[in-house]
Amino acid sequence: MILISVQDVTKAFGGHEVLRGVTFSLQKGEKMGLVGVNGCGKTTLMRMIAGLDAPDDGAIHRGKELRVGYQAQQDDLSLEDTVWDAMLCVFEEVITLEKRLHELENEMAHAADDSERALRLSGEYHRLSERFSAMEGYAYEGEIKGVLAGLGIGEDAYARKVGTLSGGERTRLSLAKL
Repeated sequence: MILISVQDVTKAFGGHEVLRGVTFSLQKGEKMGLVGVNGCGKTTLMRMIAGLDAPDDGAIHRGKELRVGYQAQQDDLSLEDTVWDAMLCVFEEVITLEKRLHELENEMAHAADDSERALRLSGEYHRLSERFSAMEGYAYEGEIKGVLAGLGIGEDAYARKVGTLSGGERTRLSLAKL
C-alpha cells in the first residue's frame, strides 16, 4: 500500500529552482531518509509533504491512512507556558467541549422547573457528549502523560516553564505536540 507518492515535483523561490523533478513513493512499512546540503530543498519538500506548501509543478498524493506531523526547525512554544499547558493546546477543541459539557450540567441542574429548557439543554448535552466521546475526550490527559513519558519527559517537569527547558527538552516537547 502506497502511503505517499511524489511525482515530478518542482518548486522555485524568486526564480531560484530549489526542487526539480523529484519523484519517489513510500510504501507502508518502508523507511526513508532525506539527506542533502543546506539549501537543497529538504525543508521545502517536507513542508509540501505535510501539506503546508504546494509544489509549483508535479503532484503529491497522500494515502488515506497517512498522518503527517511536521516539526519546524524553530519551535512555536510560548516560553511562559508550563509543559502541561503547552500540551493542553493540542487538545483545545476537546477542552472547549469539556467546559461546555460542565456548563450544561450546571444549567440542567437549575432547569428542573422549565421542562422545555431542560429538554433543549439535554439535547445539546447529548450531542456534545457524543462528539466528546468520539474525540476520545475522556482520555486526553492520559494520552498527554503517555506521550510525554515516551519522550522522556517525566511528571516532575509538567509544572516547569517552557523557557527553563534545555534545547533538547524543548525539541522533545515540540515533538510531543505533533
